[in-house]
Amino acid sequence: DRFLTCVSADTNGDLKRRENIVKSLARSLGFRLPKRVDIGALRVDVLNDIESILRNRGGRHWVLFLDELQTLTIEDFEQLQYIQNQLAVANIDTTLIGFSQTQISYAIELLKKQKRVELTARFLSEVLDLPFCTDHAWMTGTMKGYDEDFTYPAGSSCTYTQFFLPQAFAAGFRLASTASDIYQVMSEAVKKYNLPLLPTAFVFEVFRLILIRSMKRDAP
Repeated sequence: DRFLTCVSADTNGDLKRRENIVKSLARSLGFRLPKRVDIGALRVDVLNDIESILRNRGGRHWVLFLDELQTLTIEDFEQLQYIQNQLAVANIDTTLIGFSQTQISYAIELLKKQKRVELTARFLSEVLDLPFCTDHAWMTGTMKGYDEDFTYPAGSSCTYTQFFLPQAFAAGFRLASTASDIYQVMSEAVKKYNLPLLPTAFVFEVFRLILIRSMKRDAP
């Protein structure tokens, strides 16, 4: 009974050129936009499209996944507030789940300074840190999933490590045994490039590449 929409907000550093959230929503819904757009009219079209899709599904719940939430302006939040209010009038619930960089704290402070309590309460009432790699123990625990829990192909009883490295796996090799070395190398890269933390996406990409590139050298 839900309709899910995924949107990545515009990250253009020039606010004058940054795309309005309504236009980003419209693009995610499959609209073809002309060069000049009436935001008010487009907002009506977005609302009608969401309502129509949910009616056809017999649903009453719109879920919006919004990436780069920290780039939204006060006007963008106001647009989302209006859309949410209009959907509520049509008896449609809205859930917004945002993902952002650490700069989201600046957006929260800006709304507080502007005394926009209603926007903070509605869209930024709960801020949670996503899990990330903190030490080699975290990496070991995560990599065990490839050895014991995550299966490939999906639904099979074959784990990722077993699929990509069947001979080594049968001989007792487990991907988690390499966690300490991998963590050390990646930690050095974090220091070299002055990163605040080890990006989780990079960690999983390294896991993926290790398995794929090791296939040709699989051996007991």
